[in-house]
Amino acid sequence: MHTPGILVTRPQAQAEGLLRQVERLGWRPLAFPLLSIEPLPGAELDVAGYDWLIFVSRNAVLHGLPRLHSRLPRLAVVGKGTAAELARAGLRVDLQPSTTADSEGLLACPELQRMQGQRVLILRGQGGRALLAEQLRQRGAEVDYAEVYRRRPPDQGREALLALWPQIDLLLTSSTEALENLIALLGDQAQALLADKDLLVVSPRGLALAQQLGLSRVIQAEGAEDAKVLAAIQRWAAEDRGRREE
Repeated sequence: MHTPGILVTRPQAQAEGLLRQVERLGWRPLAFPLLSIEPLPGAELDVAGYDWLIFVSRNAVLHGLPRLHSRLPRLAVVGKGTAAELARAGLRVDLQPSTTADSEGLLACPELQRMQGQRVLILRGQGGRALLAEQLRQRGAEVDYAEVYRRRPPDQGREALLALWPQIDLLLTSSTEALENLIALLGDQAQALLADKDLLVVSPRGLALAQQLGLSRVIQAEGAEDAKVLAAIQRWAAEDRGRREE
């Protein structure tokens, strides 16, 4: 019986749990981080006077929380993984979207519709999306950024990835930047190499980017949390098994 190889491309420190679960469910886990995360140096962040702190990712919590001092205002997050990271630090989240785990989902929350006179600090990675700040400013808020980490291209190169290629049945990309790094790493051969592989993305933005790149064998998970990613892999595995048995 064929055991599907699942390429997990999350940063190394964030991939370990998913890799273990992939193996436990009977698939073959393959690790190849398509980006790495490193903290940005900086002084302590004084959050006195802010009405909201928005953490856009788990990494924003991991690298931003140690720099905060003074009494914390209301806390908002984009997704469940970020909320869980704050809970591990003993903090309660005041606002989390119930629709999509992205900036659009957070912006749809009733609490952020009327922002006149509100001060907001967004903790994020270097060069993140501008949508959240732009929309909040249009609604009357004063918005600042604290960039507390940066993403770097993968440490391993093209040859290391190609050595794994024959073992891969499904590639999991956990962000649009990871997918962009994958395409850059494969270079001119990207479309040809991906033609016989299935790709799993975790957001509508990832799906849109894959389609723009001309990729057709794309599956979208309902979110980036491990449980949702594993559910999408299970659906894919059942379909893949059915194709092989035809």
